[in-house]
Amino acid sequence: MARQTTHLREALLALLLLVGCEQRSTQRSSETAREAPAATLAPSSLDTRRSLDAHPPHRVTGFLKGQLHAHTNASGDSETPPAEVHAFYESREYDFVVFTDHNTVTDTPDGQLLTLPGIELTQNLRHCEPAPGPDEACLLHVNALFTEAPFGRHRLQWPKFGKREDLYARAVEWATASQSLAMLNHPNMHYGANADTIAAVAAKGLTLLEVGNQSWDSQNEGDASHPSTEALWDEVLSRGIRLWGAVTDDAHNYNDVDTAMKYSRPYPGNLGFVMVRAEKNALAIKQALARGDFYGSTGVTFTTLELSPAKCTLEVSEASAEFEVISRGRTVHHETGKRLAYVPSRDAGYVRFRVRAEGRFALTQPVFLTDLQ
Repeated sequence: MARQTTHLREALLALLLLVGCEQRSTQRSSETAREAPAATLAPSSLDTRRSLDAHPPHRVTGFLKGQLHAHTNASGDSETPPAEVHAFYESREYDFVVFTDHNTVTDTPDGQLLTLPGIELTQNLRHCEPAPGPDEACLLHVNALFTEAPFGRHRLQWPKFGKREDLYARAVEWATASQSLAMLNHPNMHYGANADTIAAVAAKGLTLLEVGNQSWDSQNEGDASHPSTEALWDEVLSRGIRLWGAVTDDAHNYNDVDTAMKYSRPYPGNLGFVMVRAEKNALAIKQALARGDFYGSTGVTFTTLELSPAKCTLEVSEASAEFEVISRGRTVHHETGKRLAYVPSRDAGYVRFRVRAEGRFALTQPVFLTDLQ
């Protein structure tokens, strides 16, 4: 029943978007899209391109906690102003957040928390190729992270039909042109992207895949006919394609979760995040993400994370955890404890690690063993 409700809700969303609405899904069919109020945008002029160097450096050792997918009321499907989203993550000891409003670039002044401009390039179509399943639509979303595009709403002229890989690639090209890192979002939401599509888009400059979107309708686990998002990632990695995996909130609800729950199923924040090994400035964070020096998590954190083709050493903050070593979509080693030291096999192609503890998990980036000399 929940899935049927999701399909009906998203089908209605796609229909609304065809007549000019650009907001994400909502369960209340009477709700309509809202324009982003000007007061929620950054206090810069809308035609100003800002360099990443505008954020002063703050040296921090170890990992920074960050969010790569968060919405404000500039999206049209969230009630929370950017300043409140900023305060929400700052109070939970995040180091940075990238705002990713639908087709809108948003930012706030920095404090202890760096807030960084991004945009969710949102293509919601009724038809695409391959065709969507019954009660589904073509909801093809790409985040452009650390964008230097102008602040405010972008009236993007997307095609009304086309091959999925071409539609995604168009968004990736927009991200690249705006000096952004491109992340393909929630590939299993309405099963927007299969492994062939992801591989084709990766060839166009895609950097990140949202493997662990923590929204309730992201369908990360897949179903009888569709692989999980991790399985999709593994299939792409098994082809020798280097694509980093992210865990995110995709939050639309913050301090208003209880209120939102009365009318619809909310999209809460503080459920999934990335830990990035970088100094605390925008350029350093962007570069670390681009080279895969980070991991994704829903709560498990590492005190030691040293990954190389010669040896991998992981130690968790928790008292004990389950370590899984994954290669080509299969678990090739399993161990329980606080620390894992693992020497990869030369013929494995790549290895990555899934670590579970107390109902939470962390996903490392793949180690490509072709780096061995």
